[in-house]
Amino acid sequence: MPRLKDETKRERRDQISEAAFRCFARNGFAGTSMADIIAESGLSAGSIYSHFDSKTDLLQHVIAQTLARSGGLVPRRLASPVDAISALASAVDLTPESAHILLQLWAEGTRDDDARALISGNILRIHEWLAQCLAEWATERGLSSQQAADIALALMQGLVLRLALDPTADHAKLVATIGETLR
Repeated sequence: MPRLKDETKRERRDQISEAAFRCFARNGFAGTSMADIIAESGLSAGSIYSHFDSKTDLLQHVIAQTLARSGGLVPRRLASPVDAISALASAVDLTPESAHILLQLWAEGTRDDDARALISGNILRIHEWLAQCLAEWATERGLSSQQAADIALALMQGLVLRLALDPTADHAKLVATIGETLR
């Protein structure tokens, strides 16, 4: 059998990861089988297992990809935590589906040390970014930049939870309400 080129390997891993993401969003991690992912991807079991050892290995990859979406955050002055929430929501392409995945990933982090390490590292990186971006806002209110980052991060996590669990939640309206309160 011919060996796949590196670019083809990446494309296949992405195809498998996207299929897993859709399955996890639709059925949850526990409710998704490798057979579901195989069917969703349109690839053979052999192809899937040549790229990932297990469903947990695949979940780790999905976690890394999902968290990497926030990797493009560039430090800049943000006027308020609501601006930070908007920037984060854009960076991770926050939708009800991605909120479902984030919530599941966080839950997986409570039982899997590798997942917890990935998630914790990403949360610390985002917290530091928030602290840098909200330093001026914090100073104007007599807060430390760390406190401002705590506020923005908690609000973002709450927004993710709400979007994941409340089908009537209006993302834009929630962000606007938070913004009116914190300006």
